[in-house]
Amino acid sequence: HLVHRDVTPHNVLLSFEGAVKLTDFGIAKAGNRLTSPGTLKGKFAYMSPEQARGEEVDARTDVFALAIVLWEMLTGGRLFVGDSDVATLRAVQHSVIVPPARLNPEVRPELDAAVMRALERDPAQRYQTAQELERALRECVLRHARSVDETDVGRFLRQVFAPDAAGGEGERAVDPSAAGPQPPSSPE
Repeated sequence: HLVHRDVTPHNVLLSFEGAVKLTDFGIAKAGNRLTSPGTLKGKFAYMSPEQARGEEVDARTDVFALAIVLWEMLTGGRLFVGDSDVATLRAVQHSVIVPPARLNPEVRPELDAAVMRALERDPAQRYQTAQELERALRECVLRHARSVDETDVGRFLRQVFAPDAAGGEGERAVDPSAAGPQPPSSPE
């Protein structure tokens, strides 16, 4: 019953071993413990509509936020942008969500459908858990993988960032543009 409430690209880490980790649980909500009603916590551009309205949140809020991250990875752009915090919150609640395949023709129909279902504004229409979303994404990957190697995240990262993976110089900043299209940076 933990709700992260701050799933953003900055809080999702990938390791060269293939592990995917979610970090920064600073504003996570456990169980029935509520934040003060109407208090918004998190980055506005990565909030679910119910979170943006200051309503009670559950696991489906994190599913929506993760879908925003996926949409941005697939399109190389930002999903919800506004000239102000209020405009961004309005965009989260009301702007048209264009399917990723319309902006990136390489996105396969089943992946497009999975992302769009996770981005449903009505929580009842979304995947109910991150595990349901994971299953849908895994089916997309397995349906189109030509070999087991194509399903290995760690192997992919080691290929893309070969000098950094083999470097032995400790941690170094890696240019994310080397991995393909990235959303433009903007102040959060």
